[in-house]
Amino acid sequence: MIPLCEKCHALAHGNSKLRKDNHSQLTKAALAAKKARGEKLGNPDNFTDETRAKGRAAHKEKSMSNQNTKTARGYATLLRGGGASLRTIADTLNKEGFKTARSGQYSAVQVARLFKEYQND
Repeated sequence: MIPLCEKCHALAHGNSKLRKDNHSQLTKAALAAKKARGEKLGNPDNFTDETRAKGRAAHKEKSMSNQNTKTARGYATLLRGGGASLRTIADTLNKEGFKTARSGQYSAVQVARLFKEYQND
């Protein structure tokens, strides 16, 4: 049997923390080297028009099914019916504690998207 250094022995015989740390470091180093050579990282099959459309549809579905977004849309519709501008509606939603689907604050553009998505339902 060939004698192993302490680190190799730990990797071969179950020190999972050391094995996991080493695997992570090796993976990061290999990806950095590949990137340094100018190679593209990732799977190009993930960047087809079809997969992009699927991603947009999934994001829209998640946003549209978000209860906070539904409530904000209803409130924004009432404010718009009263003549409020998109900026005023965004400020009001933010002051009232509403958050976007990604837990951010509303802007005038996002309020416009709320109305656009609502019309397309």
